[in-house]
Amino acid sequence: MKVLVIGSVTSTAVALEALLDHHFNVLGVIGYEPRNKEKVSGFFDLRSFCQEKNIEYKPFTNINSDDVLYWAEQKKPDVILAIGFSQLLQQKWFSIPFKGIVGYHPTKLPRGRGRAPMAWIILNQGDAAATFFEMNEAADAGPIFIQQPIPVDERDDVESIRIKLLEAERKALDKWLPVLKKGEWNPVPQDDSQATFYGVRREEDGFIDWNWSAYKIDR
Repeated sequence: MKVLVIGSVTSTAVALEALLDHHFNVLGVIGYEPRNKEKVSGFFDLRSFCQEKNIEYKPFTNINSDDVLYWAEQKKPDVILAIGFSQLLQQKWFSIPFKGIVGYHPTKLPRGRGRAPMAWIILNQGDAAATFFEMNEAADAGPIFIQQPIPVDERDDVESIRIKLLEAERKALDKWLPVLKKGEWNPVPQDDSQATFYGVRREEDGFIDWNWSAYKIDR
């Protein structure tokens, strides 16, 4: 099974480690290299990781640029695994892999589709899970391969949620990758009637109204 990976964060590295441990043929990594890495939450240096593992590496700032698309096309992957970057893939990407593109989202889809899920999970003590799904043109709406839920309680903050999600991601991959390696591709459609959506987080969303309850201020 030939796999190409796109990403930029720690969860991308966890997926890479899992692919290697399960003896997949990782054709290469397309790594996001922004001008200001400090603005990318959880940024991980995939270039150095690939050098250590002897994996081909292609940097990008625009995932839909012609040179990146051409590089990916030449690899002829069976599957593309896209984890940890905020840009939307153009339609052309979906014709590149033989089977399809697998995305990742840290909520219990179909609940919590959309932007800034970690912040909203903490604020709302919402539904969190390591969810792998088949990507399509609609954001976070594709059928699900595997979902590993995690509990969220009032003591959780962004760091504790991050750790729980990384552990859940690895557990989910250890369950699902052997199935994928057999060539099985049977994701289960999401129930769109149960979908909820998170909006983008803006600076004003971080303002505190001291008339709120102590619980809401703490969240």
